[in-house]
Amino acid sequence: TLFRSIENMRDKLAKLNITIEAVNLKLDTLTNVVKEQGNQLNEQSQTIAQQEAALNTAYYIIGNEKELKKNLVIGSGDKIMPDFNKALFTKIDVRKTLEIPILSKKVKVLSNHPSTSFKLNGDKKIIQNLQIMDYKAFWSNTRYLVIMVD
Repeated sequence: TLFRSIENMRDKLAKLNITIEAVNLKLDTLTNVVKEQGNQLNEQSQTIAQQEAALNTAYYIIGNEKELKKNLVIGSGDKIMPDFNKALFTKIDVRKTLEIPILSKKVKVLSNHPSTSFKLNGDKKIIQNLQIMDYKAFWSNTRYLVIMVD
């Protein structure tokens, strides 16, 4: 009967080893699933961050009439060209840039922005900056700001 007890214990041990292997296999599978999901979350977070940055990106340029025409930003009648060179513009985050320094006697905003969404600050001698009061409204029509100075 000692022999039989040893055989029973060996059978139980073999069954336990099989159970442990099955549990380890499930654990490995779950670990891989968690890693995959973590990678997917990281990719999605990066995509969201890139989309958010793109959604909150705008551009501006400041120049006198001669410079803006020479660089084909504006044409006759100070009209903005449809295919202007975007590389000349300064890139900004619309949520963070609420003031654009100008420092000029005469300022004309050529791009289409609601007049209630911004104001020009300065005194009778010089315009210091363009202050954006409501950035969502300001950038609602276009993501390109063209300022002509004198």
